[in-house]
Amino acid sequence: MCGIAGIFHFAPVSDQDGKQLAALLAMMNAVAHRGPDQDGIFADEGCLLGHRRLSILDLSESGRQPMVYADRYVLVYNGEIYNYLDLRRQLTAAGYHFLSDSDSEVLLAAFAHWGPDCQQYLSGMWAFLIYDRQNRSLFVSRDRFGIKPLYYWISPAGLVAFASEIKQFTVLPGWQAKANPQRLYDYLAWNLIDHTDETLFNGVFQLPGGSCVTLSRPDLSLSGRLSPKIWYRPEPQAFDGDRLAATAQFQSLFEKAISEHLQADVPVGSCLSGGLDSSAIVCMIHHLRKIERQLTFSAIFPGTTLDESTYIQAVVKKCSLEGHTTLGRPEELIDVLPRLIWHQDEPTGSASVYVQWQVFALAAEHGVKVMLDGQGADEVLGGYHYFIARLLTQTLQAGRFGDYLTLQRSVQAFYGYKLWQILRWSLNLLLPEWLRQPLRRHLGLASARPAWLAGERFGIVPGDPKRPFEKDARNLKELSQSEVAHTRLPMLLHREDRNAMAHSIEARVPFLDHHLVEFLLGLPDEIRLHQGQTKHVLREAMQPLLPEIINQRRDKLGFEPPEASWMRQLPAAWLQKQVVSAYEQSSGLLEPSVIKTCDQIIHQERPYDNLLWRVINLGLWMENFSVRF
Repeated sequence: MCGIAGIFHFAPVSDQDGKQLAALLAMMNAVAHRGPDQDGIFADEGCLLGHRRLSILDLSESGRQPMVYADRYVLVYNGEIYNYLDLRRQLTAAGYHFLSDSDSEVLLAAFAHWGPDCQQYLSGMWAFLIYDRQNRSLFVSRDRFGIKPLYYWISPAGLVAFASEIKQFTVLPGWQAKANPQRLYDYLAWNLIDHTDETLFNGVFQLPGGSCVTLSRPDLSLSGRLSPKIWYRPEPQAFDGDRLAATAQFQSLFEKAISEHLQADVPVGSCLSGGLDSSAIVCMIHHLRKIERQLTFSAIFPGTTLDESTYIQAVVKKCSLEGHTTLGRPEELIDVLPRLIWHQDEPTGSASVYVQWQVFALAAEHGVKVMLDGQGADEVLGGYHYFIARLLTQTLQAGRFGDYLTLQRSVQAFYGYKLWQILRWSLNLLLPEWLRQPLRRHLGLASARPAWLAGERFGIVPGDPKRPFEKDARNLKELSQSEVAHTRLPMLLHREDRNAMAHSIEARVPFLDHHLVEFLLGLPDEIRLHQGQTKHVLREAMQPLLPEIINQRRDKLGFEPPEASWMRQLPAAWLQKQVVSAYEQSSGLLEPSVIKTCDQIIHQERPYDNLLWRVINLGLWMENFSVRF
């Protein structure tokens, strides 16, 4: 895990006064936390590359970047290639020679051998830039699911800058921090970011997961954004076996993914929330490495309904773990929140982001530099309960009324849902949009036009940004694909990457091994959500290894703190000051009524609403980055 930076001009540019180099160095210094072990630069006419290294594999100097191969290709790279040893053997047989034990050198040799097609051979997570000194072109790539971040900004002068974090652009000539009103609307109304290639900063884009682009001179004209090529889409792998075969194949793929994700020359730990996903990772590690004492890190909330201590302790006891826990400290929020938002680059969605921050801080205190976590499991295994709603609805739409009633009874028995709740799910998915929105407002649910949020003067298109993806998803496979590429996973990966790297830790997500993802997407609905049970294959495969209390969990939390209680423990005067500040900075995006609404929440005159968190985050973000409209 590292931080990278690149500056590319489409015409050779002399840097005699050193301004370009100074800009690159400033970009690198802005993310020193991503790579505290080493740094390096490469400069050519019109191309500058920078790297901050967090040493994970091959801790020697031979792993330093930028790395040059065959005196032609220059690499800066953030991530891990988990199958690098297999690739190294293939490339050695093809006549390539290696001077280090790093995956970086294997990646460079793979590009020299296969060109851009090398992406198809890689298994892992990455964002990399490779400069070809011979033809003066720059190849840019991001991993299949966008696990590792990669942003770009095109300056008014025509330079293209690439970075691991948005804050790196703030030091560049010509930079102005301007808000993107449409994306801010999506965040404030729907608590959603990272669902498109746009960011909350106008003119800053992210290279989508599974995409790449080649910049060369002089055959590319700029229009403010690039046109990346999509080289990967998560496609289902055909499966025609039964549930037993699916369980066996999942177990094999999951075991292999965990084994590969444990590769490191530094201490490795795991997040342990007490939920099914993180517990499955921890128990599989114990199964593979019984003789090693495993480090886990958790957040607990004693005395609240959100406390998962019982589940955490069940895993700690079964696997003889060295488990460490952190308590929620809401009084820290006033001091920590501005720093957290600076690391995140954009406002956050809930206090759970702060809890995750605490967990990584605890891991760093214990010298851990790699952490495994369960991101991606819910999206590819059908872990969210609205997957059950979709299964029920598509069964009803197919006219399979007998199967619908059987499935409905199974869901009621396993989860304890009431019949009216199940019927509301189906109704919400079946109703046309013109009828759905008024009904949602009548029921007090989120709607397309919150009264406290304006938008007309900014040309904002109202509406749920998730809705088009959900409507177009014809089945559970397509819903999972949408969740992975757009509506949920990108935002979760963003949060985890920044929280981990703020503490110089590499976060790894074994459930996003692409072989495992493609297998799970190919499973028939009746296997993936057998009898309406979420993550059925995972439960079956891990049954011998998981504590029974975990395997049969019906609820879903995952480092979810008592946000309402925490916010109301903060001084009312501070909360009110932040709300007013956000309103004043919003240039009319927030209506005056937001102050009264938030004041009522603060003084418990109305039920708690996460709106308060989002508005305060908005104000702190705009202040942090001097954002204007």
